[in-house]
Amino acid sequence: MTRWGRTLLALAAAAGPLLAALSAAGQEPVKRVVVGLFNGADEGTLRRSRLHRLAEMPLNHLGIVLVSHDVRNGLPGDETMRDALGIVTWFSYNAFADSRAYLAWLDAQMERGKKLVILDHTGVDPSQLDGIAARSAFDRVMGRLGLRWEREWVNLTYASRLVDPDPAMVDFERSIPPILAPYHRLSLLPGRARSHLAVRRVGRNETDQLVVTGPNGGYAGEDYAGALPVDEWRWYINPFEFFRIAFDTDRIPKLDTTTLAGRQIYYSHIDGDGWHNVSGAEAYRGKQATSAQVHYEQILQKYADLPVTVGPITGDLDVTWYGDEAARRLARRIFELPHVEVGSHTHSHPFAWGFFRNPDPRREEPFLKFYPPRPGHTQRDSVWKPEAPKDGPALPPADDDMSKQYQRPRSYAVRPFDLNLEIAGSVRALQALMPPGKKVAVMQWSGDTSPFERVLELTAAAGLRNINGGDPRMDGVYRSYAQLSPVGIRVGRFWQVYSSGSNENIYTDNWRARFYAYRNLVETLANASTPIRVKPINVYYHLYIVEREDSLNSLRFVLDYVRTQDIAPITTSHYAAIAEGFYSGTIAALGGERWRIENRGALQTVRFDRASLKSVDFERSEGVVGQRHHQGSLYVALDADVAGAVVALKDDARPDRDPEAPVPYLVSARWHVKGLDRNQAGFAFHAQGFGKGEFAWKVPAGGRFAVEVDDGARKHRFTAVSDREGRLEFTVPGEGVHGVDIAVRRLVDTQ
Repeated sequence: MTRWGRTLLALAAAAGPLLAALSAAGQEPVKRVVVGLFNGADEGTLRRSRLHRLAEMPLNHLGIVLVSHDVRNGLPGDETMRDALGIVTWFSYNAFADSRAYLAWLDAQMERGKKLVILDHTGVDPSQLDGIAARSAFDRVMGRLGLRWEREWVNLTYASRLVDPDPAMVDFERSIPPILAPYHRLSLLPGRARSHLAVRRVGRNETDQLVVTGPNGGYAGEDYAGALPVDEWRWYINPFEFFRIAFDTDRIPKLDTTTLAGRQIYYSHIDGDGWHNVSGAEAYRGKQATSAQVHYEQILQKYADLPVTVGPITGDLDVTWYGDEAARRLARRIFELPHVEVGSHTHSHPFAWGFFRNPDPRREEPFLKFYPPRPGHTQRDSVWKPEAPKDGPALPPADDDMSKQYQRPRSYAVRPFDLNLEIAGSVRALQALMPPGKKVAVMQWSGDTSPFERVLELTAAAGLRNINGGDPRMDGVYRSYAQLSPVGIRVGRFWQVYSSGSNENIYTDNWRARFYAYRNLVETLANASTPIRVKPINVYYHLYIVEREDSLNSLRFVLDYVRTQDIAPITTSHYAAIAEGFYSGTIAALGGERWRIENRGALQTVRFDRASLKSVDFERSEGVVGQRHHQGSLYVALDADVAGAVVALKDDARPDRDPEAPVPYLVSARWHVKGLDRNQAGFAFHAQGFGKGEFAWKVPAGGRFAVEVDDGARKHRFTAVSDREGRLEFTVPGEGVHGVDIAVRRLVDTQ
């Protein structure tokens, strides 16, 4: 198995032993895993659950890794709970046949210090609890949250009025409607919790709680977290604020997937659908130019400052499938471009991954008539030939794992489905067309983007990162953070990494209308960047976007917008590695606002929220490249060459300028920086990136500096001057795709 395969296999199991080792070493492990409970009987799969679709992204932003558990499989065991920070539940109805056992389990977990957050239904109906012991267990659990159950369900709410709404917590994306949802009467235990939203009936003195937080967690009552349906969800409560207080995340340094070297991450990837499609763009009408050719000439060659990962469907390049020599020649030219990374979009492009969990080809036979003919072949000659029926167990209906939006389970069926061909086979096919030194780097999920565990296992074994799924969007149509997906989803022992932006299909009604609408992506990019940065910038699309003039122009519009932003462009596989680092990273508290960050992979930014008056204490830190304040948070850049970076903070009274420090540090850079060596003459580092090599440093004193850039073939020297506050900015000439070594030396003023 490859190095990346071994790394991925370790992600899910690493946290427990690592935290135990930290404790043994006298360091306090920072718990950042929350166990989420949902009921698959109500919501189906984890992908469809509200925990995953609505709650997980805000939790990820707060540095929390959510490990979800379907209660149909019982309650989480001690191994799962041992190192967990807490529990979050989101149920719609009674979820347990044995409510007493569930309440006893919750009570025991809270006794061990686990925080509990309840969203919507508690999972049990307290009015139907049988016996004093069960009701007492419910009272104990709610009491730990600072609430007392008053043994009444208010069904008719016409006389109920909201009181004392906390403006920082409620009416976040939508106001609670005047006709209130029914609610349990829950009173506040003095000094045990803080009320954010309460209700009182006309003519009554009692106040009942709808949203509370406290030292042991939080509660948002049924239908008071947000407005249904889930696909159009809008939050009543501020989920970032609610989870921040309930899980006390201010004390947790956040492993951040949005930022690198002080700038917002940018990456782009293309799914290769439509490689052979003839483009009708104005400059190519009547020329029979393929989408791949138009994209090469109009996008790849003209936006060489922006890296992009091109993921062909290798069936489009295989001459025994749907490929030809012209397509292969063009692929070679594309793969030679220095800013192009190569990914795989599989070989036959599965639409419904679950359909192929059962490898029996008989399930695909009813769909063979729907596959397209190969060039120069009949339709019947373009698909695999069914054999005579074999004896064996009856197969499940063929459409059980098929979405209604798909006519057939994959794009091509020249051969019976072969998972090894889809993964390792597609890699070999692409590698044969690539220049020396380049390797296929990432698997870009096709179709419903829902691979099962075995697929992810083979992907890791092939040495590939993985991406796609999530379909995040936040704009004038989808106006909620609920439509922004989390970093990824756990699939068995592996993590599937989601893309950070939606492709053009989402904006064009599956490529049927409004072909100009991909330009609306910039709304999502802006909304996901401010007032808080919750996502990197991701430009993700299919190759066929260039087959129409209006859609081609929409892509140009988006890329031109990206060029105006303060970005750190990286490859897609680099981003996927950062996402994996979010899950694998461990944090140890060393005391005195000092933390050790380890096992973080490619993730090199740690964020401290509500930290305008904090800065890095470089004298007590190790492996810190730089720092930058943004939106009230402090983004700390770590050195990839230092496995166990240590970040220490101190108070800082001037949030309006770069913090003072006794050593030079990076404020921001377009290229990512590592191997920083601070010395008496100045400092030196290695940098790699795309486009202009823009750097901003803070140096202890102003002055003139000699900058030497060594790309391995030649050296370039120039002089840079800092401003009066010690900000030293310079741009490195030439390219940084293959990396450069940079030395900065202070010049002595002899005048």
